[in-house]
Amino acid sequence: MAPNLVRNVFDPYRHRENRLTHALVHAIAHDKTLARQFVRFATGTVLPASYDLSVSCQAAPGDSLEQLTAEREPDDPSVPDAWIFDEEAAWALVCECKLTASLEEKQLRRHLQAAQRRGFDQVALLAITAHEEQPSCIGSLGQGHPEISVSWRNWAQVHSYFSRLSRDAFVLEFVDYMRVLEEQLMADGYDGPPLRSFEGIRFGASKPYTESAAKVLLRSLMKELRPKMQAILPVDTSVGRSSMGGAWDIIWLTPPSLDTSFTEHPHLTVWLGRDEAGIQVTLPNNAHSQYWARLRRSTKAAIHATLTAVNEELGSIRRSAGPGVEEPRLTWSMGQVHFHGRRTEVRDGEIFFDVESILAPEAKSASRVKNVPAWLDAAFALVQQKNRANFELSLQARFPYVPGGLCSSPHFVDTLTYSAKAFRPFSDLLLG
Repeated sequence: MAPNLVRNVFDPYRHRENRLTHALVHAIAHDKTLARQFVRFATGTVLPASYDLSVSCQAAPGDSLEQLTAEREPDDPSVPDAWIFDEEAAWALVCECKLTASLEEKQLRRHLQAAQRRGFDQVALLAITAHEEQPSCIGSLGQGHPEISVSWRNWAQVHSYFSRLSRDAFVLEFVDYMRVLEEQLMADGYDGPPLRSFEGIRFGASKPYTESAAKVLLRSLMKELRPKMQAILPVDTSVGRSSMGGAWDIIWLTPPSLDTSFTEHPHLTVWLGRDEAGIQVTLPNNAHSQYWARLRRSTKAAIHATLTAVNEELGSIRRSAGPGVEEPRLTWSMGQVHFHGRRTEVRDGEIFFDVESILAPEAKSASRVKNVPAWLDAAFALVQQKNRANFELSLQARFPYVPGGLCSSPHFVDTLTYSAKAFRPFSDLLLG
């Protein structure tokens, strides 16, 4: 059996593409069973039990460990990024991994030819890229060559596969490293497809919250959330937020146009805060006057009925999650703001309350919230003052970071989608 040709996972490669490839190969090299499972996941091939697999990274079968001292450039066409192979069976899987560089058909053909020249009669090729759809060059490579298997996966699929495996230390290291590398890419301005699938939000004592980590999670969350939203709600998911300052993004409730900003209309906001995540209907302080006018024309009883309807819809999430679950909390937040130097927001005052505090006992799901109807009185009075203050209003479904909480599951995407649907009575009130 040939030796495994891999560096330590912490070895500081200069190019991020090489770092990520090596982290992947290191996880596979640690466990022969995992290497066999990965081949099946990536190519659909079930290898014979007799195959004794070896792996290499930035080196070809037959090279020595001394030849690993020099890092290859990501666009070096001479050698595949990684190999999984059995020399005795003359079988090899050659891998080409890309992050931001394009996938070139000529390079892939050279890799296949290189494997054949080294005596491998059965050759498979795997390309891993950040693309959300298969690159066009993949389909044409295997045509006319039945002995060649050509497969493609993207990094988000790879991340999803490894995230569902056992809690092996090397696998965990690789999965977490994908987050670290995407943070680095985003800090450099990367706005391509997410490299990770959304597997839940698990900030806590063992994984402290950072804004950069939250942004990575948010990107993968929004990628899965937008199409689900559009399938069941009259929203426009074609445009997000252009700047990523802060871990939040928006979904339009009105069709976007080139001559308008999302701050001029009510919209959905998805956010990952330090202690909780959530989704809300936001009515910005500089939204067009007709939205605030509709709210002002509503009676206090109508607003109460609207909030009751939203809370009842969200109650189905609480009930399906099991007894004692009090999330999501539905809260009303309304603040007065001004801007210093047109850039820095200064909050002059705020009213914030749990909607269940204004509801009748039979409409509540969290009985520990005491009834204080005066909260709605105060909120209604503030709404009437809109023409004399810069108010921003939001109705929020909030999910705390707690062990086993709703946001810690991959199904949080569905929970947010249903929460947005539950907001319909309130968004309809604003949009008319």
